[in-house]
Amino acid sequence: MVFSFHQPVRSPYLRTAIVGVSGFAGLTALRLLENHPVFSVTTVCAGSQAGQALHAIWPHLAGIADLTNVVVKPSTGDVLEGHDVVFLATPHDVAAQLAGPLVNQGALVVDLSGGHRLSGAGMIEWYGLTHPHSELLPAIYGLPELVDLREARLIAGPRCYPTATVLGLAPFLDVIDLASISTVGLSGLSGAGRLATEPFSFVAANENTRVYGSPGHRHTPEIERILGELSQRTQPPIRFTPHVVPQTAGLVATSTADLIAPVDPLQQLRDYYADQPFITVTPSWPETGAVVGSNRAMVHAQVDTRANSLIVSCAIDNTIKGASGQGIQAANAALGLDQTLGLPRVGTYL
Repeated sequence: MVFSFHQPVRSPYLRTAIVGVSGFAGLTALRLLENHPVFSVTTVCAGSQAGQALHAIWPHLAGIADLTNVVVKPSTGDVLEGHDVVFLATPHDVAAQLAGPLVNQGALVVDLSGGHRLSGAGMIEWYGLTHPHSELLPAIYGLPELVDLREARLIAGPRCYPTATVLGLAPFLDVIDLASISTVGLSGLSGAGRLATEPFSFVAANENTRVYGSPGHRHTPEIERILGELSQRTQPPIRFTPHVVPQTAGLVATSTADLIAPVDPLQQLRDYYADQPFITVTPSWPETGAVVGSNRAMVHAQVDTRANSLIVSCAIDNTIKGASGQGIQAANAALGLDQTLGLPRVGTYL
């Protein structure tokens, strides 16, 4: 389907809004939803850039018929009233303000920010945010392969590091020592967002790889939360070390953990993800070039017999499976739709 900004929405289309269209996650959601057969984008919003033509913010959209005259609206509750589905690709505090009233009005809200991933105390500790609707915390976690999202009305969308880390480790939680988990993540520069600070600029990042945000990266408690829920045990603190690498998109998270039981790692992965359309178990270590441009996650694992440990690695596109694509997949699941609707399974590779 095409965008329907200038057409009334009729069943079976769902009136859909994207808030934060001036950022990478919002732009990616807009691009992916162009091909969605049910979600009809009727409103796009931004903060300081409200009132501008969409193609003035994103020049590559100029000349596309359905987008030529689209004006970006302010990110306010009255603008969003009446929508069936709302994707929030905003700062955390903006999402925290908007989500509650939208849920109360009956909308399905997918928050791609960190505004609803932790408890109220967790939001204060890790985001410095006293949440205005703490009764909604933590929201159901939007990992469709691992969490039952049917009938969810507020979804906390995971971002790239937790997605790749948890998808890799989840099949092995019964055979590893949870206290021994150590994860190294490597992300492309787009993960820092459109308004990235100087360390993520081309000059600082080109031909340069480095650790950042460690220790104490704010995705750490998010990973611990979902691993604990999946294992139904208390998840001890994990060792998580993110790196930024000089490429635009793509992310790899590689985890190690001590084994407490024997395992055939590839068979374990195949059995666990047998019915998941976006998970591919690879015969060798995955790479970002194979997944960029798609909503797929590629995973591989081996046992280090000398150290009696598991090594598992997962590669994703950080703005698609690690953000907007997964948000759309989660919304599909929440509404009982085919999870693959509107989402690419083949990456660009070149």
